[in-house]
Amino acid sequence: MVTADTPVAAPTDEHEAPRGRARKTGPPRVSKTPWEMLLERREITDLDELLAERLEVLKARRTRA
Repeated sequence: MVTADTPVAAPTDEHEAPRGRARKTGPPRVSKTPWEMLLERREITDLDELLAERLEVLKARRTRA
């Protein structure tokens, strides 16, 4: 049972995080935009084709409504 008087262990190493999780060291992560992540998976020509298909679907939906 944990009470207010229960001792809490202090980290033994300056790189040790609370609850036993090690802190990540190394270069900071570079955040990528959604567009950059998409370009990693697909080519521009594929994206152009997909855009054209989706625009056709939207135009067809608009003319039916």
